[in-house]
Amino acid sequence: MSNEKGFMLIDGLLAMLCLSIIAVTLVPAVTTIQTAAEEAQIQLELHRTLYIELLSYDDREAFISQTENWVVEGGRICGKASGECIKIKK
Repeated sequence: MSNEKGFMLIDGLLAMLCLSIIAVTLVPAVTTIQTAAEEAQIQLELHRTLYIELLSYDDREAFISQTENWVVEGGRICGKASGECIKIKK
């Protein structure tokens, strides 16, 4: 009878250890994934806004000279309101 109680104690401790390991690894992983998804959402919104605004201009030079919401500097286009930037190819 006493051996069964000892095995049940070890079994319970192993189960708790397994659950603890799972919780310790999953919580940071979920947090990292959530942060990456939020950053991707911000970038997507920025790209959408820029694309919609670019459609209203004839070409790139017209956009650069006439835009009021964006700053074109070097190889980047930055939103004046958000401060977020997008790298561009020349």
